[in-house]
Amino acid sequence: SIFEGPGTEKQVERTVAYAPGSYKNVTIIKSEDEYFKVGTLFDQDCEFCGGGIIELPSGAKKAVKSNHDTYFIFYVISGEVEVTLSRNNFTVTEGCSFEIPMGNYYQFVNTGGAMAKMMFVQAKYIVIGENSSSDSDENDNRSDNNDNGDGSSETA
Repeated sequence: SIFEGPGTEKQVERTVAYAPGSYKNVTIIKSEDEYFKVGTLFDQDCEFCGGGIIELPSGAKKAVKSNHDTYFIFYVISGEVEVTLSRNNFTVTEGCSFEIPMGNYYQFVNTGGAMAKMMFVQAKYIVIGENSSSDSDENDNRSDNNDNGDGSSETA
């Protein structure tokens, strides 16, 4: 067990490590516009941060997406990926890392001949303060933008 958080002696059970190829959840997104898999790793604090692995088969892409209130850091485990970040295009390969700052749109295309794998960490912008009049006001300031239109949601 580990400590629940700062300033407490309470201990809780929590997954703090994963073996290669093991995930908490796996989501496969496949449509005319995109095809990729997301393996969720760390989401115990998903209201503000999380992480996982995204896999793109050769030639596949993750369609253009806006990240209004979420900041991402990616590390390329394997493969070659062309990244579109707003009006910029660049290619990343094994060992590269890059960020997707809040307020931008992005897209990934696997331009290599093999599966591309990237680890990501994401953090959401959250406003906490005395000016919040209700939970609904707070939720209006933190649009999720992760709705897939079929009742499911995605990370990354």
